[in-house]
Amino acid sequence: MANNDDTVSGSPSLTVTVGGTPVNAGADLIITASVICDPPCDLTGDHLLIRDNAGAQVGLLLFTGFESESAASTGSITLSAPDTLGDCIWSAELPAFAADDLQFAATTAPLAFAVCAHKTRVNVWGTPSAVPAGGSFRSTVGVKCACGCDLAGQAFTIHDQTGREVAAGTLGPDVWPESEALYHADVELPAAATPGRQTWEARFAAAGLDLPHAAGTAQFGVIFTPHAEHVVQIEAVDAASKAPLVGAVVMMHPYRALTDERGMAELRVPKGTYTLFVSARRHVSDRASIEVDGDVATRARLAVEVRSERL
Repeated sequence: MANNDDTVSGSPSLTVTVGGTPVNAGADLIITASVICDPPCDLTGDHLLIRDNAGAQVGLLLFTGFESESAASTGSITLSAPDTLGDCIWSAELPAFAADDLQFAATTAPLAFAVCAHKTRVNVWGTPSAVPAGGSFRSTVGVKCACGCDLAGQAFTIHDQTGREVAAGTLGPDVWPESEALYHADVELPAAATPGRQTWEARFAAAGLDLPHAAGTAQFGVIFTPHAEHVVQIEAVDAASKAPLVGAVVMMHPYRALTDERGMAELRVPKGTYTLFVSARRHVSDRASIEVDGDVATRARLAVEVRSERL
């Protein structure tokens, strides 16, 4: 309807969306907007006001395109998500504007999204295959933030099967080679007093970081064995050439080792009867029963694996 000043009132329809919700605290918040005017109007170069929960302006979204078929003016902006966790309801405000003889009233649209803590992943590796009861052993603890945050100097703890804290440490300043933001540290751990298999846990509390992070845990198994009073030396060689096999896997469950450049591996085990298993690439594995009641030296001769030709 024409006004007294011969202008015509138009009606804008505003749609706003947030990509990737929930979004990590402090991470990129991508907001996309689309406005369709009736009658059609190109808003390229105009701005949309983005306001937070308190109504404060936090950004200006620039309309950069106009789709002729849908008559939609479009644009996007990347802001930083708030640090406070939970549901947020921001708003997008298109101020009143005039185009030629058209007058468009201001309009707003809610902008709802959720903010979550950064996920953390804990790993434990390097634990010996068997640990003498009553002794000590070393493991490596690694923690990574899903957003790649710097975790150097952050604390972690190790808990035994009963949940009792048995050790604590801090992540070092460097990331694990060829990894992305995996911070790590070696930790000395006291072995259980009695033999048996136990499940222990590494815990990362994620406390004291600039941005909220979720705590993380990782369980790892440890086999505690009776005192290993005997040494078993195993030499792995090629059965035909007698050449040493480097990197062969030697198992006397639960004990495990790899052969060195001489083809030699050494295991410390308690008295008992074991199955000795030796395997190497491109060789047939060797299995034998072995009785240990003192120090033992033995040789495993592995034949080259014969593979059938492909037709």
